[in-house]
Amino acid sequence: IVKLALLMVIRDFVLSGALVATIVWGFSNTLLLSPSQSPPTKVEWAYTFDVHTNAFFPVFLILHGLQLVLLPVVSRDGWIWMWMGNSVWVVGLTMYVYVTYLGLNALPFLIRTELLLFPLLPLFAAYAVSLLGFNVARWALQVYFGS
Repeated sequence: IVKLALLMVIRDFVLSGALVATIVWGFSNTLLLSPSQSPPTKVEWAYTFDVHTNAFFPVFLILHGLQLVLLPVVSRDGWIWMWMGNSVWVVGLTMYVYVTYLGLNALPFLIRTELLLFPLLPLFAAYAVSLLGFNVARWALQVYFGS
């Protein structure tokens, strides 16, 4: 259980957060800065990691809390149970993207922050395709706990 907790903290929170923060930081400083800003202002990497921290909390509650409660249901065979499990995942990841957008939209020197919502398009497309037979919740349980 200690190994699983370390895996969740190090991989799911710190490493994925550092990766996402770096991508969002670079994207924000290259494409979202207002050219008329004086003096020139840039987004700090620490701010984007803080935004990740705020965005990760609802994801943690949904994917590690709600999914745990729904475990007996979402691990069953059948389309309706797959739909429920996949919907939990799409809601959690949508929350992450939206809270990230809100965190950067709060900065007055950024423009076109709506571009940060773009990951929702492939997310919803993947969700629709997954409903053809790929149970995301069951796959995630296998990744964390084995077969």
